[in-house]
Order: sequence, then C-alpha cells, then structure tokens
Amino acid sequence: MSEHLGGSIQHHHAQALHRNKVVSAAEAVELIADGNTIATSGFVGIGFAEEIAIALENRFLRASDPATQGHPVI
Repeated sequence: MSEHLGGSIQHHHAQALHRNKVVSAAEAVELIADGNTIATSGFVGIGFAEEIAIALENRFLRASDPATQGHPVI
C-alpha cells in the first residue's frame, strides 16, 4: 500500500470511527498501517479477539494475491 493511499484510507476510517463506536473486524484491521506492530492478549482463548486475527489474515492474503491486488473479494 502506498504511503499516500494508505494515509488516505486510514484517515477515512479514522473519521468513521469517530462517528461509530462499534466497527467490524474488517474495518478495524484497515486502520493498521504497513509496518505497525500490534499485540493481543487473552487467557487460553478467552478474551482473545479471534475475529480481528481472522480479518488481519484475510487482509494479508488479499494483499499478497495478484488476482485481487489487495481489493476485497465480494
């Protein structure tokens, strides 16, 4: 993701978060920029944000698939 495009997408999503307190896992992971470090926690699977991990994996797979070129598959 280019720096300019990434910043623009992040800015748009950040604005949406100010309006909506609850967002989907897919929307949440779009706020993670290339190079960011993220951490999660949980106790033996309880309290672990599994949907965030799944959405992040899906985002990674989309970005690395030349057929989708990083775009969501509908």
